[in-house]
Amino acid sequence: MVLGMVNHINSQNEFNNYIKADYNVFPFLEKNTIEKYSIESQYEFNLKKSKLGFILDYDFTNFTLNTKDFNYVEHFSEAHTLKIGVSYNKLFDNNISISSNITPVLSSNMEQSIVMEDFYVLGDLAFSKKWNKKNSNYNFSIGITQGNALGKPSIYPTFSISKTTNNWNYTLGFPESKITYTKNQHLLSLNGAFEGNYINNNALFINTDLESYNNSKITYKTTNINLEYGCYLSEKTITFFRLGYLPTSDIKITNSNNNTLQNTSSNNGFSFSLGLKFNLK
Repeated sequence: MVLGMVNHINSQNEFNNYIKADYNVFPFLEKNTIEKYSIESQYEFNLKKSKLGFILDYDFTNFTLNTKDFNYVEHFSEAHTLKIGVSYNKLFDNNISISSNITPVLSSNMEQSIVMEDFYVLGDLAFSKKWNKKNSNYNFSIGITQGNALGKPSIYPTFSISKTTNNWNYTLGFPESKITYTKNQHLLSLNGAFEGNYINNNALFINTDLESYNNSKITYKTTNINLEYGCYLSEKTITFFRLGYLPTSDIKITNSNNNTLQNTSSNNGFSFSLGLKFNLK
């Protein structure tokens, strides 16, 4: 059984058809805390030289904000984010492929009826090339994305170049880089990534000057450098634990025109995550 697992342990992302549940906590962000509970599923269908995939992701986020930094924080104590996406990957000759996805997002505190400001769209388009050299597998990818890794959804370039050997995987890229080592059913990974979230407050927000705002936003962004340990409980199940250091973090409340109403920053923070991932095939 262990020998059969080794071929599956290059990374968690080896599972193309999966369901994953995890818990993340970001404490000590200048006395602010963020907790996130997530469940995510992806399923791909193999077509002729292509793949069609579907993604479903739900996050429940709990903000505990320091009242010295933020006023009227009750509107942002809880938030819900639902993503429903479609992906497509087309393989061409010479191991060249084009991949794309589009993901509508509902992200809101749900205090009032759902409005258009609760929605935004994420997506990306990337070109990849794979090749083999001296018992190693290489992959180069470059693209453009509409993402929220930097907080508010924006368009930015993405790239990565990776090398995989029997036990090691090295990936240098943006917005994520990592080094992964695998041995038998164990996985150890050092990761660096930009992370963010963007949530609408569909209730009325009133600041300390008694000015009122409709559809204010809370934006969170951070740089997360983390060490991850994963263990395959079976060929189809992995559990993982992640401890991270956050050198820079920013929590900001803005109005609908992206003008800052209240904000705080932290230069030293930590994160902890744990979860389970199940292969559906």
